[in-house]
Amino acid sequence: MDGQRKACAVAAGAGVTRNRTNLPKSTSEPARGAAELAARPIVAIEPTALTATRRAPFARDVESAIAAGRRPNVYVFATADAWDRARRRRESHGADSALLLPPGEAPDAYRWPVVPGGVFVVAVGRPRTIAFEIGRAIVSCGTPLATVLYGADEMLIVRRRLAA
Repeated sequence: MDGQRKACAVAAGAGVTRNRTNLPKSTSEPARGAAELAARPIVAIEPTALTATRRAPFARDVESAIAAGRRPNVYVFATADAWDRARRRRESHGADSALLLPPGEAPDAYRWPVVPGGVFVVAVGRPRTIAFEIGRAIVSCGTPLATVLYGADEMLIVRRRLAA
């Protein structure tokens, strides 16, 4: 059994069902805590209503690129050195390639741009619960998928729940 299927098999425990692509999706019952969240490498959510009015840093550049018909490969940095990482990525890959969550800020305090192809979130050194909150805030704003690298070298995928 390869790694992805093995991870999916582990995630197929309590509170998780399978969808038509044979990947796990969460049921309507919300996660009860860190232990339950840790058992799910892929978490499907119902987007929550966010009331944030501030755009995430550099969101205007990403929104402009999407409006111009481009499909940018967007990284979201949520580390202690997020400003430096975002600056370096923007210099090497273009102004529309990076967003960031400023250190000490809550992810739901920002309105995140809708990135049709999804985003990659770098939250190395952050706990899984914070990584999930970042992914949930981004997906709740309309982006269909957030792949989050967190902790020492762990990955979490937060996506919109597929219609039944």
